[in-house]
Amino acid sequence: MSTPRLAPLVLLDVNETLLDLAGLDPLFTEAFGSAEWRAAWFQATLALAMKNTDEGQYQTFPLTGRQALAALVQGQGREVPRDFAEKLTAAMQTLPLHPDVPKGIQLLKEGGYRVGVLANNPAAVVTAQLRHAGILNSLDAVLSADDARQLKPGQRAYAYALRETGAEAAETWMVAAHVWDIRGAMTVGLRGAYLSRQSAWPQSEQPAPQISAATLPEAAQKLLHLAPVQS
Repeated sequence: MSTPRLAPLVLLDVNETLLDLAGLDPLFTEAFGSAEWRAAWFQATLALAMKNTDEGQYQTFPLTGRQALAALVQGQGREVPRDFAEKLTAAMQTLPLHPDVPKGIQLLKEGGYRVGVLANNPAAVVTAQLRHAGILNSLDAVLSADDARQLKPGQRAYAYALRETGAEAAETWMVAAHVWDIRGAMTVGLRGAYLSRQSAWPQSEQPAPQISAATLPEAAQKLLHLAPVQS
């Protein structure tokens, strides 16, 4: 008897793609006087994570975030409040969901796709985030690059997701609001769907993803038109 063929897979990034980091703004405003620190901190965290990956070093995403914040604050001649790390950890697990997300997931699943997440945060953090957001039970897989011992956009993170789900790279989509995440996924043969939550895909960044969309439902509709699941 032949093994039933698995449905193709859509992998979703979590922070900024599904969850709105603006939920951290009050915390950063209270600690540093401006919500602009939140965006600066997250960009510094991503830059440090990619630097570590390029250099073959691994450390968890939360630790990377703490180191990035310390460097950012010290560079401005300031100090991180004593209880800030604990408050940030708690706030990261209660981020609000972008309102378009449930409909986008629904469309993908109705279209015959398996839907999972691939995040840089450890699995326990991601699970807490998705449970709080109310979408944990809608997903077929919750995957963390932490278990691959290499953060996205390192190739091992995407390869790990394919192994864990039994998915074929050519049938798998990475959906993210980050250029670097889409680019990393495409280097190992995944298809890319970019959500322009902050900005459009840069024209200088080639190859471009197969899909660009402003919302997850729009991306889902384009994806299902471009690659319908064969019954």
